[in-house]
Amino acid sequence: MMWGDIAAQHREIVPLLPKDLIALPWGYHPGESFRSSIEPFVALGLEFMVCPGVSCWGQIYPDLGAAFVNIAHFVRDGAAMGALGMLNTSWDDTGENLFDATWLPFAWGAEMAWTPLPPDARDADRKARLASFLESFGPAWGGPEARDLGPLLVRVSDLRKNPASRSLSDRNFWKPIESAAGTVPPKEVRSALKECGALEAALESIRRGAPGTPGLGAALHAVRRTAYLARAAALADHLQALRDDPSAVAATLAEVRATLQELHKLREEYASLWAEENRPWWLERNLAKFDQAEGFLRALLEGPIVLPFERVFLGETEVRIVAAQHRGPIR
Repeated sequence: MMWGDIAAQHREIVPLLPKDLIALPWGYHPGESFRSSIEPFVALGLEFMVCPGVSCWGQIYPDLGAAFVNIAHFVRDGAAMGALGMLNTSWDDTGENLFDATWLPFAWGAEMAWTPLPPDARDADRKARLASFLESFGPAWGGPEARDLGPLLVRVSDLRKNPASRSLSDRNFWKPIESAAGTVPPKEVRSALKECGALEAALESIRRGAPGTPGLGAALHAVRRTAYLARAAALADHLQALRDDPSAVAATLAEVRATLQELHKLREEYASLWAEENRPWWLERNLAKFDQAEGFLRALLEGPIVLPFERVFLGETEVRIVAAQHRGPIR
């Protein structure tokens, strides 16, 4: 097997390739059509398998909306154009992904591969198939107690639509808290926390009724990370507001302590989920990111709190520095 873009971009090598080689055209965007990705291999006379993806790379939780469309349309076009089959792919670009989060899009891949959409299928046809699949997924996957699991996992993925989630991006999760100041309206923070609370309660209910159901641990972790990001966005605004209201220092520092405790619990939960499916290798690199984030919060508690000011002073200006916890003079 060989990734198809190599043969498509260097057609001069095709006569040199083994006759039994199978090309693997790939594409991961939620495109309307993938025929242009497949046509070069049909023209070259190569056997091929189409390779969509579960859209998990660089994400705290897979982008299911993108994965559902990508898989359905790529497989539809591949089946119509003579593909041998499909290979559904998962990539862990940041090294942080939990495979436990990808069961639903992999199951959707199996659904599409066994019975692809017809070539003339419309969006309404795909949406109807997906609705039926999601309704059936939970009972088939975890039993009657998990009947709502499919739609709930879609709601977990849809948390990325709220700005408080930072798009559920791995890289965005590790950005300094202060970078979130002024980026998330309070109503969006409240909306995210409300949805996270509802999802956590529903998923925990399934776990009590159907313990051991794969996928629940990663979904709950994603929900808790989103709730953390929402509270961190609110904290960033409160830290910024201290420049105008130093009297709020005590309450804000209490918020910092709570945020630090929440982040540490996420660290421990992530390590446990990692150990359930992986060897220890690489885990220390991911935990180091948690440790760095915790270190920033601890620095806030140790004081002094140094905040950026929007005002720029020209010449000599007298300023006053106040100790965050009134432990004594700042020297």
